[in-house]
Amino acid sequence: MSEGKMNLPLNVPDLGEILRKDKYLYLRSDSNPLTQDKLKEINSIAGNLDYEEVLDGDAGDKHNLLVGRLRNDIGLPEDSSKYMQQVDAVINDERMQHFYREITGFENVCIRRCQVNRLKKGNFVGLHSDMQGDPDKPDSHLDYLFAIVVHLDSHQQEGERLFFIVLE
Repeated sequence: MSEGKMNLPLNVPDLGEILRKDKYLYLRSDSNPLTQDKLKEINSIAGNLDYEEVLDGDAGDKHNLLVGRLRNDIGLPEDSSKYMQQVDAVINDERMQHFYREITGFENVCIRRCQVNRLKKGNFVGLHSDMQGDPDKPDSHLDYLFAIVVHLDSHQQEGERLFFIVLE
């Protein structure tokens, strides 16, 4: 697959229509906007991050996982890792920005938060809405409108990497 061409199961406006109707998209790695090389790059960077254990979420939700933070978004987005520029070059280049704008219909798309969630056997991410944000910091997530999750699973084959987009 060339760097300039997205290998998608449908054209982008159709994906946007599905997202607005169903409130989520689920794309396999063989049919998503990130190439295998870009997914490998993200996976490599994830191996270098410092992780913290997270049991309680910002909005009272319960979790059990390790989180490697690249960009935080309480107030204005702020990079919290020296690796964020590398990740940003992968997930926020002009090609990806065009994809985000096309599927969401938004004129401007800002990646407010970026993190890697590491889950081991028995770990979980509790049910929550990222748009709720931290109740101790009201209005901190008002313009948080959709989440993109790239799922990299070391127990699955290359073709099983997943790309989720959730419209909140």
